[in-house]
Amino acid sequence: MAVTIIHCADLHFDSPFSGLDSIAKAEIRREELRQVFGKITGLAASKQADALVICGDLFDQQTVSAQTLRYIKEKLDSIPQIPVFLCAGNHDPNMPGSYYRILDWGKHVHIFTPQMERVDCGSFDVYGASFGARTEPESKLTGFRVKNPDKINIMALHADMGGEYQPFSRQEAEESGLDYLALGHIHQYSGAMQFGNTVCVYPGCPEGRGFDELGEKGVVQAVISKEKTELEFIPLCKRMYHEVAVDVSGAGNYETLCGRILLAMDGSADDLYKIILKGEAEFSISPSVILENLHCFMAKVKDQTSAKVDWESVKNEFSLKGLFVKKLLNQQTEENAALIKQAMTFAMQALAGEKVKLL
Repeated sequence: MAVTIIHCADLHFDSPFSGLDSIAKAEIRREELRQVFGKITGLAASKQADALVICGDLFDQQTVSAQTLRYIKEKLDSIPQIPVFLCAGNHDPNMPGSYYRILDWGKHVHIFTPQMERVDCGSFDVYGASFGARTEPESKLTGFRVKNPDKINIMALHADMGGEYQPFSRQEAEESGLDYLALGHIHQYSGAMQFGNTVCVYPGCPEGRGFDELGEKGVVQAVISKEKTELEFIPLCKRMYHEVAVDVSGAGNYETLCGRILLAMDGSADDLYKIILKGEAEFSISPSVILENLHCFMAKVKDQTSAKVDWESVKNEFSLKGLFVKKLLNQQTEENAALIKQAMTFAMQALAGEKVKLL
């Protein structure tokens, strides 16, 4: 037999989205975080999952809006036939006064305490433990063994393998007897990490919240049996974050430069982009002019260009700059040309009293 679960983590409801360029867009993104949870519960229903497993950091902080709490409750109530297992993370620990203890989550929702628990689901057991404080440096897997090795055994943990937040080791996972260790905390999908007979998985976050969370985001469907575990990553995010580098060299005007940038923006107009400009600029670049020509939900421009310099003209100047450049150009070869150019650039910045801009 096999057990099918939908595994998600790190929704971070009511994140401030302070990196966006307007309060209005931040509110849009908070609403999209709520809506992605509706997609997750809808997916669990459509897949007829045996369980929905949520592995920590459901909330970004201890303060959550009433609107968000009502939405979560509504969506959980819409799937009463599916057991829901939830462990709290380091952002939303299960401690006195937390929403995990004061709200009615529904009979089909099990919220794990900070102590390891086992829930008997008939053909399978689900273990789990929550964060009880914002920092927990000890592993919850130390000395752990499943009670019923013949059953399918699943565990929900918000944990950092080899890190600082409820760390655990490969050996602990391997010796646990678990078939599937559902993890949260890392915001990138890990794929299957096989330690002995235990499959460990980080699903990543289902919706990116910044440029440190690039690319497609979603949840995992896991079909677990004693013989094997089959994983399917299911994208659910409304928008993706992208980082693109564009060489400005040879672009003599904004029309040409913006054309290059638009070609590099290979995602949707609904997405968010960090544009990193590199190379030698032939004119003074204004990020605001570029942004005016980009039609997407949000973009930011990081200028890492250097000004194009006519070194032959500088060499002929009767000045310290001219003498320095002339000396370096006389030593230039095909092999060291890039290094010579870099040295001249740094020298011009220093002689002009500017902060040296590392390339």
